[in-house]
Amino acid sequence: VKAIFNRYILLRFFSNRVKKNIIKITGTQLIVSVFLMVTSIIWARYYPIETFAKFNIVLSILGFVSILAYSGMRHSITISAGKGLGGNFLLIIKEKFFISILLIPVILIFAYYYHNDDDIFSVLLLFAILLPLYTNQGHWEAWLLGGESFNKYSLYKIASTVIFAVVLFLLHDLESVFILISLLIIFKLIVNLIFTFDVYKNKGKKSIDKSVVSYGKKVTGALLLNSLLMLDKLIIEFFIGMESVAIYVIALLAPGILRMVFDTSCKLIIPKIVKFDSVLDAWTWFKFFFWKIVIIYLIVGIFGFLIMELLILVVFGSVYSESSLYSSWLFLFTALALPFSYISQILIYQKKTDFIYMFTNTNIIVKLGGFIILIPIYELWGVVITFFVN
Repeated sequence: VKAIFNRYILLRFFSNRVKKNIIKITGTQLIVSVFLMVTSIIWARYYPIETFAKFNIVLSILGFVSILAYSGMRHSITISAGKGLGGNFLLIIKEKFFISILLIPVILIFAYYYHNDDDIFSVLLLFAILLPLYTNQGHWEAWLLGGESFNKYSLYKIASTVIFAVVLFLLHDLESVFILISLLIIFKLIVNLIFTFDVYKNKGKKSIDKSVVSYGKKVTGALLLNSLLMLDKLIIEFFIGMESVAIYVIALLAPGILRMVFDTSCKLIIPKIVKFDSVLDAWTWFKFFFWKIVIIYLIVGIFGFLIMELLILVVFGSVYSESSLYSSWLFLFTALALPFSYISQILIYQKKTDFIYMFTNTNIIVKLGGFIILIPIYELWGVVITFFVN
């Protein structure tokens, strides 16, 4: 395995320390990907398609509100960890906690919209109370990666993913959809709080740089319009029904794994990008790998396109066979686009706010516009067309 990595995955260009981190993070992501797939298989094999759809509707709403709650602060946390600004960690959590209290009415508006669905309505009422805790998820990941604490990150990431899959399987006989969804999300919340508290205890120096915190708020401003993309499943449910949401989610799994590979590699290069003084310096370092990365993604995309129909049929069963029609194309389009997204990471973490606004606003206009215009006409093929254009 090491020989393959050295020869084909560019490790020969890195120091031994960086090589170990790359192998560690890649291994972690492989394990996480496997258990995410196991989780999806449990949903497909043991739960009604409507229950799976409702769970994703709730997650979409909570995700939408979480973006409004200073979601750009994740970038501030990553930068703070890289620069040893331990005092920023608690400062950011406090600011997110208080803004989340102000966002509770937004959850209540969604709850009213779904007042005819007792399960979704009840879950949203519960999480209107828990919202200030829910929106502080994921900060431990940003801090550990920014500080290059890859051992602890790997341990926490694998543990949370594996335990969630086990809990999901153990609850499959539970008849109440409200209790099921509530328990699953509360479990994720508790695990996040435990990991966040551990990171807070070991965050190191108490230095504070409020300009880094302010940058997170500016990034949030750029993401506000983009937060509407979290409502994609609600748009699908509105136009073509609840079951189509589940078909859509399964269709996104394979492209999601490809994006996870992208996110994993970004976690390795971001700490390096943060330390450069300019975009030019960061690009000079990165451009050596760029076209090799393009070729790798292209090969993976074509291979995935060819086997996707068989893969989904074998793994998820005939109930979700329709997903393969969309997933193969979505996987190919994702593979073609992702290599160029690495360049955006250089601009984002070099604090080029104008680019972030341009990038996210273009993304939201194309995707949201495509969903609203094309899904009523072409149903889920409208999603495929939108991804292609985007």
